[in-house]
Amino acid sequence: MSNYTATDVVTLEIVAAPLSFFLMGLCFENCLIALIDLAPRLFKRLQKRQESAIMFGLISFINIDLILYTIAVSVSWFPQYLTSYEACISVNFLLNILWQLFFISFDVFILWKSFIVTDKNRVYLGFALMALLYRTIWGILDLIWTGGRWDEAEGCGYFQDPLSTFQYILGDAICDVIATIGALSMFLKAENRSLPFMSLWFQLAKENVVRSVFTLISCITVMVLDVTNADKNILWIAFVVQSYVYIRLVNVEVHYKEARNSVSSASKNPSTVRSNPLQLLRSSGTKNRDSTTASA
Repeated sequence: MSNYTATDVVTLEIVAAPLSFFLMGLCFENCLIALIDLAPRLFKRLQKRQESAIMFGLISFINIDLILYTIAVSVSWFPQYLTSYEACISVNFLLNILWQLFFISFDVFILWKSFIVTDKNRVYLGFALMALLYRTIWGILDLIWTGGRWDEAEGCGYFQDPLSTFQYILGDAICDVIATIGALSMFLKAENRSLPFMSLWFQLAKENVVRSVFTLISCITVMVLDVTNADKNILWIAFVVQSYVYIRLVNVEVHYKEARNSVSSASKNPSTVRSNPLQLLRSSGTKNRDSTTASA
């Protein structure tokens, strides 16, 4: 168990507030820029009724959710706005539900991306659904057990249930592990190891491995801080950093999409093949899979 002196606690409380606002501001900015970029893309895909509109819709939802959370959490930092039982309970419940929706939506995002990479493997899908169910159940329980607590003498307080907190962090970690294994599995297949380095399929696999590894590292860091009973201010800052890492990983998907389109276009251009028989064979062998992953 970690021990903190009174001076340490005061210092952490002084530092936590401005640092948290700064990090939440970065999250807000990144979400806003992403939504401005996503809106025309999503509208175009809805008009064409493309399957990829689902993914763009999910990315938009994650960004909107985090924007609403940053606004709500900013209000909660000012006690003058939480001067009644109703305000205390409702604002903290809203914060918690937005928080849970953000991380569950992110889990859906990374699990789905790796599902595409595994050629929509049913075994992977089974494990992914079980992990997502586990995460969702503990998220619901946290909504029940964690929240605002009103005291007539001290005003609005907040209670964080340690069991549900640990379990939903564990659920996130399980989802991250499964997504990472799914992404890495593509490198273990002999037919994929023989693909050209810049093939669309290999490009998609690399994207998912990078995303899953960064996600897993940030999630494990938060879990270690929670298990070692780190100061609540340190844990909160870690959660905010994790949110920033997650939203950056989600929004980079737009740029990954453009990279996949470039690779796909290059693979379809006969001039890029340069009449190499082996490359022609590989190109024809990956044509069907590339057409499905290009819209992922």
